[in-house]
Amino acid sequence: MLMFVTTLFVGLVGQQATSSSPPVATAPKLICKRTLDTGSNVRGKKVCLTAKQWDQVARQGQELGRSMLPALVTQNQ
Repeated sequence: MLMFVTTLFVGLVGQQATSSSPPVATAPKLICKRTLDTGSNVRGKKVCLTAKQWDQVARQGQELGRSMLPALVTQNQ
């Protein structure tokens, strides 16, 4: 019984010590993708960005495509 109480006490003290420490700032996780050069299946480069940056790249690509769409659509005459 004494061993159980001692183990429980040590466990609680360990939790208090870890919970009172300040949070450690971690760097955002990088996601790396390989991009290919136009006209080549071999040449390319590796691009590493955070998830937020990849979302921004995707949004910019969508905006560019949408901005070019009216110029590509012809009206029926």
